Amino acid sequence: MAHRFMADDGRTCVRFGEFRFDLHSHELWRRKEPVALPPKPARILAALLSRPGGLLTRAELYRVGWIDATVEYDLALNAAIRKVRSALQDRADAPIFIQTVPRRGYRFVAAVEPVPASFAAAVRGFSGTLLRARVIAVGLALGLLAATPYLFGPFVTPTVAVVRPRLLDGSLAASTVARLETRIRDTAARRADGDIAVLAAAAVASDAEYRVESVLYTRAGGDPMIEVQLIRSRDRAIVWSGAFNPRCPQVRDPEGFIAEYVAWILRDRVG
Repeated sequence: MAHRFMADDGRTCVRFGEFRFDLHSHELWRRKEPVALPPKPARILAALLSRPGGLLTRAELYRVGWIDATVEYDLALNAAIRKVRSALQDRADAPIFIQTVPRRGYRFVAAVEPVPASFAAAVRGFSGTLLRARVIAVGLALGLLAATPYLFGPFVTPTVAVVRPRLLDGSLAASTVARLETRIRDTAARRADGDIAVLAAAAVASDAEYRVESVLYTRAGGDPMIEVQLIRSRDRAIVWSGAFNPRCPQVRDPEGFIAEYVAWILRDRVG
């Protein structure tokens, strides 16, 4: 079921992956860095985010993006979707955020959460003073660089171990288990950009600060499911959990989809 994020208290800022978007002002941030998005693609993204999981037809998106213009709608909408995907670092052939429904429209497929209205104001203030702060910070950083190990100790990169998935029944082949483990590990390492250390397969999982654990099983009704959890090792606290149907007809590469999604979660919750 699709849900709209238009709360009575004015909270129109939503979070997905490592992005935030203000549904009212159409401002997009990746973490606390503003991401440029032209007005029409921003309106398209706002429409998709206001109905997460729901199909928006091409006709509906035409009315959202081009209410005051006469254009070649198909070409214009395709170009706008490409700009949105580029801003989100998303791909049409392996979507994490925006899924194409052929000949019908588009659907926002990632989890979307409302965030406090104060976030948008805080980030705007942060962005507005960012350049000024960076100039000052450069001077301070140069002075503190040599003293950093003495003042704060060495910087520590969080470590993550991808544990071999557990197969609870015969709903999926054992080869799927091995591929899923490898793809999650490789994708997470590629997306980490040095912010996270993804341990090699031979590493001892107990040495990692976080663990990615997966269980493959059959739910009531006969559909296979893959449940993935991000767990903090020291207290076994569940930081994030998600369930995926590997036979979802709208996803051509389910293992790749899961691997990309988990990589985004790691960047957002651990990095």
